[in-house]
Amino acid sequence: MATVLLVMKRPGNARVMADVLEATGHTAISASDHEALTAAMMQSSDCIIALVDISDFGPADWRMCQTLQSHKVRFIVLCAAHEIRRGGQALLYGAASFLQKPVKKPILLGLLSDLAGDPQRCSQSGTDA
Repeated sequence: MATVLLVMKRPGNARVMADVLEATGHTAISASDHEALTAAMMQSSDCIIALVDISDFGPADWRMCQTLQSHKVRFIVLCAAHEIRRGGQALLYGAASFLQKPVKKPILLGLLSDLAGDPQRCSQSGTDA
C-alpha cells in the first residue's frame, strides 16, 4: 500500500479521509500547508501519492501542487461542483485526475490503487526533480 498525503485545509475532511484510507491499508499523513507537505514528503520513503482538496485554496496554495509535481508525486484533486474549472486547472499543475465532491468512495479508492500500483512512478516518489 501507499503513503497518501492529505493536502487539505479542513481538519475534519482530512480526518474522515484518513480513516477511510487507513481502513484499506494505506498510511495517511495530513499536510495543511506547504511546510507540512515538505516535511511529510521527506519523512516517507514509501510509495507516496497525494489527495489535494482545493476548497479554500488561494493563489499561494497552488505552490503545494507545484511542489508535488516537482517531486514526481502523483496526485488527485478533489473539488466542489462550483470549482470544476479549478479542478481542470489542477491538471496543468500536474494532477493525475480530479474528482467532484462528494466523492464516491469506490471511484476514489480505484484511482488511488491505480496510482499506487504503478511501480515506476512509486520508485521515483520522494526524489528531487
